[in-house]
Amino acid sequence: MNTQLIDTHTHLYLDIFDIDLPDVMQRAENEGITKFYLPAIDSTEEKSLLVLEKKYPGKCHAMMGVHPCSIKDNYQEELNWAEKWLQKRRFAGIGETGLDYYWDKTFVKEQAIAFRKQIEWALHYD
Repeated sequence: MNTQLIDTHTHLYLDIFDIDLPDVMQRAENEGITKFYLPAIDSTEEKSLLVLEKKYPGKCHAMMGVHPCSIKDNYQEELNWAEKWLQKRRFAGIGETGLDYYWDKTFVKEQAIAFRKQIEWALHYD
């Protein structure tokens, strides 16, 4: 039996992986990892997220959302950015989203609003 593994959450599109990304991808393939789901963080990583998906079609699958740690004073702008992308094309899922109070509790109310909004998107955009 040939085992196929799926990485459901990886940020391989971040700059720290640029140095050896082809090697990382080859090692993963050698271990049977066939797909990578790439959750968005926020608008600052948009380009690298989509470039990686295009570079590895069928293997890397972009998701769209706003990470809870990116929910700040400008959270409405970040949500608008994500929803514009959801209106343009289909994504593998909504992500990254949730509630994260570990690092900072300044925007607890805003994180809850953003989380609810992204749940609505998941339902609306299927």
